[in-house]
Amino acid sequence: MFPAGIVSDRVPRRVVYATGLAVFAVTYIGLGFAHSVVWVWLLFPVYGAYWALTDGVGRAWVADLLPAGLAGTGLGLYQGVVGVCVLLAGVWAGLTWDGNGRLPLLISGSMVGVLALGLLTVGKTLDPQGER
Repeated sequence: MFPAGIVSDRVPRRVVYATGLAVFAVTYIGLGFAHSVVWVWLLFPVYGAYWALTDGVGRAWVADLLPAGLAGTGLGLYQGVVGVCVLLAGVWAGLTWDGNGRLPLLISGSMVGVLALGLLTVGKTLDPQGER
């Protein structure tokens, strides 16, 4: 997380966050198409890069968007929403598991890829300090 934080101090946080989401998309789609355990072992460290690019950077981005007096409330709300979304995604993936698990991976990867593209192309209004 530390190097991603340094990068997000120099380029817009949304770009670092969107890059992390793109890594997620590539990883999930790759896992969805993987036919060998070797691919799984190769893609899991890539999944770690997604986490490193989004976890701390997401919180810093939320803190940038909030007025000073609401930082604690906003960060708590952000973490709560993230937690609920992770829970719902896990339940959804479990319900749609078709024996080999490819469908939830491919759908999730595709949806997050679209989100990453959206942040990179139209998300400029979410940069509180403008482009750095």
